[in-house]
Amino acid sequence: MKGQLEDCLGYTTLLLILRLAVSSRVSVTKLDTYFIPSAKTIDGQPSYHMHDGLLCDLTFEPETKLIYAAGDRCIDVMDVSNPARLVKLQGQFVQDRLLHSISACGGQVFVTYSMVADELLDDGNGNGIIIYQSYSRKTKKMEKVKEIKFGRMTPSMVSSTPACTVVVAFANKPYKKNGKLVDPPGGIYILRPKQNLAGKMLKFDNFANRWGTPCQNFKENIMGFNGTVSDSSSCQNPGCDGCTGGNNSNPNPFINTLQPTAITFNDNSTKAYVTLQVNNAIAEVDLVNDQITAIHGLGLKHWTKVDPSDMDDGIILADQFTRPVFGMYQPNQLQYVRWYGKEYLITANQGAAEEYSEFGFRETKRGREFDDAEISPFVGEDMKQALKKAYKLGRLIFSAVDGKNERGAFEEFCTYGGRGFSVWQLPSMNLVYDSGCDFENLTQIHYPDLFNNPLTGFKYDATVPGGKDATSPDKGPEPSTVSVQQMKNSLLIFVGNRNPGTVFVYSVGPGRMEPRFETIVTGIPTNTSKRIQDLFQDRELYDAKIPYIRFFGPGELANYSVLVTSGETTLTISTYKVMWSGYPVFSILSVGASVVFSLQLSLLQ
Repeated sequence: MKGQLEDCLGYTTLLLILRLAVSSRVSVTKLDTYFIPSAKTIDGQPSYHMHDGLLCDLTFEPETKLIYAAGDRCIDVMDVSNPARLVKLQGQFVQDRLLHSISACGGQVFVTYSMVADELLDDGNGNGIIIYQSYSRKTKKMEKVKEIKFGRMTPSMVSSTPACTVVVAFANKPYKKNGKLVDPPGGIYILRPKQNLAGKMLKFDNFANRWGTPCQNFKENIMGFNGTVSDSSSCQNPGCDGCTGGNNSNPNPFINTLQPTAITFNDNSTKAYVTLQVNNAIAEVDLVNDQITAIHGLGLKHWTKVDPSDMDDGIILADQFTRPVFGMYQPNQLQYVRWYGKEYLITANQGAAEEYSEFGFRETKRGREFDDAEISPFVGEDMKQALKKAYKLGRLIFSAVDGKNERGAFEEFCTYGGRGFSVWQLPSMNLVYDSGCDFENLTQIHYPDLFNNPLTGFKYDATVPGGKDATSPDKGPEPSTVSVQQMKNSLLIFVGNRNPGTVFVYSVGPGRMEPRFETIVTGIPTNTSKRIQDLFQDRELYDAKIPYIRFFGPGELANYSVLVTSGETTLTISTYKVMWSGYPVFSILSVGASVVFSLQLSLLQ
């Protein structure tokens, strides 16, 4: 045995060199926050106040290092060339238009809007897109180039490729006409400014022959399936939520319910991926041939733990493992990323439900509203009793149409939103990662006062802790925005939450897509008895209800990494310096007959 061992060592020497490596960490340091004045002045002086909908979207123009912020009826232009000192250059008021989204490319700025009142639509105004020339530092203006009107069609998000192909998602919200529901199909509008501003609306008509059934019948068959339907497929199970708005007197075809929401592009700008949020699906768009080629249904998430109530005496992530309680992912924003040769979509799973109560249809119901007669006999008694109790599932908002079996009885109970983020591999759209209940669990550990807190207390002189647990029976933290950036051998993933305004930071090391939690960033103070309004006026509270975040690598804004966040209700923009010490790098070095394993730590910034 000794001779054999010496023989072995004579041919091959194994040397393991281990260098102790510190744990991978993110360091985030606040740089600046700019409080944007309201469009309204008081005695000629700028005024600052909190209000829902003040800031909806931001866009960055790399050539000028300007950020354009859109919300309410204003466009604000910010100089971010020095991230430690934000400077407002202009505030532009847009008459009678509520601004939704904004994007800059090719020396122009594109803004989507809807009219502030329905009656204005009857005067030939219409919802639409305004196109401006980029802000001129010389004239100190944004000159309007063109306005494209679409009548009652409702544009939501606008985004653009590096070559300035502009894509607009049209959600096309339902409205009432002569007392009846009108729910126009959503669309995806493609605009190429270099082609004389010629635009083209892509519709979902190719899917109508498979999804033309009234939704009350259609919905019974599709939930719980994660699949894909292309325009040439005969598959009947897309795994998406397709019955919103239908009723017996006014059946609503599935394609009429489709509501494109947010957009991302692949790395060569040949494809766009568009969330259909209320439908729990993602559409795939061929930008070479201008065609919607597929709808990817996202299926359901089985809740093992979730806080379902605001009447359970605090934060309780109750075990639902044995109960048929599911969540529809329903992502809002998403981002494409290529990692180690594989393509992924990373989604912020906010959740959304459409309400048609004025048309005699309601898509949602609380747990306590389920009658035993409409529940399948195969559902256990524990589940039935939990639905009746406010401190268990009685307060939780479920779908009133999803989860039924072939006899029309509820066997599965579907909630809105995934309360976290997911990673989907392309082109299969297989789910490779989901954050589970991380967001709720980590918030209760690090910032319990912010747990599922909508921060609506600013309306009635409340404190921050007063709103804790309030959105637990609804959609929880509502992750709404995501930004992903490669940092040498790592990926950093930033996910912004609306309730009340937190950013979760995850990292991915070399190789497999396995996100790891790093830290939480927030501009909302905790452990304080001060009123929310006082915290805001004293500039101690900012970035509430985050609508937009973006992470910039070294060299994009500064010689260090910068995170930009924003606040919808606080009308704020903030910058943070991000330092990242990366993952260990394993390398195998072959030296003659010897093999040397080395463990190195790569320090990244």
